[in-house]
Amino acid sequence: MTGRLTCSTNSFAGHKLYGVPSLRNLLPKYLANFQVFTATDNIFVNLGVQQALNILNQMPFPNKKDIILIEQPTFRYYNNFLKINGAKILGILRDKDGVDIDFLAALFKKEKIKFFYTVPSSHNPLGTCYNKEQRKAIARLAEKYDVYIVEDDYFGDIMFGNYGDPIYSYGDHKHHIYLKSFIKIIPWIRIGITVIPSHLLPIFTEHVRYSYYHSYFSPSLVSQSTLEIYIRSNLLKKHVSSVKDELFSRLECLKTHFVDAAKLGMEWVGGESGFYSYLKLPDRINESQFVENLKRRQSILVTPGIDCFVNSHYYKKGIRLSVARTTVDDINKGLPEIHNELMRMSLS
Repeated sequence: MTGRLTCSTNSFAGHKLYGVPSLRNLLPKYLANFQVFTATDNIFVNLGVQQALNILNQMPFPNKKDIILIEQPTFRYYNNFLKINGAKILGILRDKDGVDIDFLAALFKKEKIKFFYTVPSSHNPLGTCYNKEQRKAIARLAEKYDVYIVEDDYFGDIMFGNYGDPIYSYGDHKHHIYLKSFIKIIPWIRIGITVIPSHLLPIFTEHVRYSYYHSYFSPSLVSQSTLEIYIRSNLLKKHVSSVKDELFSRLECLKTHFVDAAKLGMEWVGGESGFYSYLKLPDRINESQFVENLKRRQSILVTPGIDCFVNSHYYKKGIRLSVARTTVDDINKGLPEIHNELMRMSLS
């Protein structure tokens, strides 16, 4: 009787640390569709990307370095999380063409960079993607300078254009940590995947275990079961196809309005893949007032650009636009209103 109880408890602990075995056993084949080749033992099913990032920030790495390099801009949660937790942070500017690879190499060489957090595809907030050569270069630099790459492929199921495979696929599988989330494509379940290199498994597992003192790492059994059913029954493929068709229409519509901003001396960045794009604002426009005017006058909600930067040193004035909860009609109505507000503020 005691033996059965012990076995059950260990099994439950395993589920909490790694995820349900039946789902995890499906995931190597699923990930292989994206050229992410790994074994079941290297996969953790977690509540979302944020939980994995929390642990990676806290745990020591074999390279004995302590600086986290992040793209600027990047999504606001991670900027704020790093600042609140007193992390040592460096930024590298990213624009429509990606990052300066030579400058990245210099940072890898000179600074004690623990890992480089990057969103190669469907970037938030820029809505851009690294090209294939940039992905390969980043993978080479990671191995050369003993820097880990934490790759957030939160929207990897849906891609437009030929930008190459995840950085993970070009690397040595020793310096690469791959994060994937399903929240953007199946919003009613909060679930993600973390792929950890074998030599990091002991320390990562230990920190996952400790994390249960203050938060949950694993998603609910209902969420895991739902994802398993979606993958086994091909419902996930059908759902992704539907989301992709709808998103393609929105992005194509969005791009037709970008030319209007150029006439006003402004520039939209992105709209390549994912939900986001970024409107660069000139110095004469007050960003916070612009955001408030859009909300008050037109009921248009956008994210202030300042929220996407870790500090003013890297800041490039602008707004982030998301088409996640919009329709083509919404875009056709909203973008002209944004441009009208730009003209109104430019003339005042």
